[in-house]
Amino acid sequence: MPEKVCVVAPGPSCKTYAPRIPKDRYIIAVSKAVLIPDLETDLWMMNHSEQDWFELANNGYKGPRVFGSSVVRSHPHLANDRDIYTFKQREKFLGNPVVEPVKGRIRFGATVSGCAPTRLQVPTYKLEHA
Repeated sequence: MPEKVCVVAPGPSCKTYAPRIPKDRYIIAVSKAVLIPDLETDLWMMNHSEQDWFELANNGYKGPRVFGSSVVRSHPHLANDRDIYTFKQREKFLGNPVVEPVKGRIRFGATVSGCAPTRLQVPTYKLEHA
């Protein structure tokens, strides 16, 4: 992983800030951020694939991807793709009931917390080819 990384998540500030990302950054797009026009994504990360836009994004993105294990289970045709890496998800955080985002905190089960390990609570995941 390069020394300078920028993690881009979808949200209302993307249109303002994405064009200002320095060109020397390795860009990791999480979730729907991979669909931001003109964002030169180096790596796409997804925790799950139940969204109606997933196939559009997956077919349009041509770089390496890191998916939660449930993505490959839901889309077995991805298992032989050499550009896809997976991590074992903490399944207990992905079920019902739906937990709405909490202002000022990252919740477990969302793509950012599911894919991007933090020093506080989430252990480093072992990435494997799908």
